[in-house]
Amino acid sequence: MERERALREELEEVPEVRPRVDVAAPELELHDAGVAKRLTAPLERGELVALEAELRRALERNEIEVHYQPIARLSDMDLAGFEALVRWRHPSLGLLAPESFLDLAEQTGMIKDIGRFVLNEATRQLGIWQRAFRPSEPVFMAVNVSASQLMDTDLVSDIRAAVTRETVYRQTLKIEVTESAVMQYPEKSASLLELVKQLGVGLACDDFGTGYSSLSSLRHLPFDTLKVDRSFVSPEAEDEKAAIILQSIVSLAHDLGLTIVAEGIEDQAQVDRLVELECDYGQGFFIGQPMTAKQVGESLTSMPYAKGHGRTAMSNLWERATHEPVPLPVETELTVDAIESAQQPLVNAGPPQSDEWKAIKAVALAIQARKPVAISSPPGSSPMAPRLVRAEPEELPGIPLSVPKPAKKPKRKTPGKKRQASKKETPEASGVA
Repeated sequence: MERERALREELEEVPEVRPRVDVAAPELELHDAGVAKRLTAPLERGELVALEAELRRALERNEIEVHYQPIARLSDMDLAGFEALVRWRHPSLGLLAPESFLDLAEQTGMIKDIGRFVLNEATRQLGIWQRAFRPSEPVFMAVNVSASQLMDTDLVSDIRAAVTRETVYRQTLKIEVTESAVMQYPEKSASLLELVKQLGVGLACDDFGTGYSSLSSLRHLPFDTLKVDRSFVSPEAEDEKAAIILQSIVSLAHDLGLTIVAEGIEDQAQVDRLVELECDYGQGFFIGQPMTAKQVGESLTSMPYAKGHGRTAMSNLWERATHEPVPLPVETELTVDAIESAQQPLVNAGPPQSDEWKAIKAVALAIQARKPVAISSPPGSSPMAPRLVRAEPEELPGIPLSVPKPAKKPKRKTPGKKRQASKKETPEASGVA
């Protein structure tokens, strides 16, 4: 705890990690995703405030979702784990890819809130699936952490709280960071990652081969997994250099005792090639598309039945994704104008606000409230339009409060009973003088 407290004090001295914004430049360059990205010019302050409010409301309204892309064990092509991917189900723009709003989250500082939400939600689902699906090796979950989160003083405590609360298996929650994010502050990043590793959490170097690619970082940083970028997995057919680099990365990782995950697998030929190289895991649209938590949960809970029919978890996931396909996220530029333009068709698609429509709506409200209301027919309206309506209570289909009981038929007395009754009524029969 003393080491963690000292690291917290050091991180508080680090300036907040955000994209380098130059107002005069038409574009800015961001190195936080492992590769250099060309982004649009920084937003004006007014629009930035409006979009920040929109993003904050998205968190409050549960519009931020986490989808899960399967990761397969290439030796037997069975399910090994998932990578948590964030999505924004915008009410007007539809399902947005992270490229559409994570840059905005970085500029506004909301990346920490979104990252904390993804971490907690992914760990919660991992605990649920590990309890419901018990293979020989428990499934794992990979969660991405940005440079801003990496320098956040609360990251270690957030991860500790998540793994303690959900009681997941050790080394099954894996934190993914890029080389670029680590190399911004290498010494402090190494100390923080060491504390994370002591929590029983795995550490993966994401997009290896596209950032700094410093081999010395593999000696000093406590990574246990390397994720090879898709640019080396799916090169052009004549690009022999990329294939040689991929083979060298796999051999280097195995010699260092690291696990290899290949990203961006697109066909069976790439799978066969990676199996020949003895690559451990693979992911991509050929392996499995990102799915919702509901789809994954239903697929895993049906595994006992599937095993009896010779199916695997991956085949179950594919069957579920085929019957209930998840729409692909859209990568679009998030601006106020784009949101307003998308909202306009929704407004125009509403019911026509004509005089007849208003009249019908007023009648419906009057009947519901059981209040008399008079509505005059609009000039030139159809003869079927309402003219004068008085919603009397008796006109409404009422529910009877009590059902009247049918009248009882008088019981017929037998002659014997009649004689007994007449005897009781006469004084002589009762012995009264």
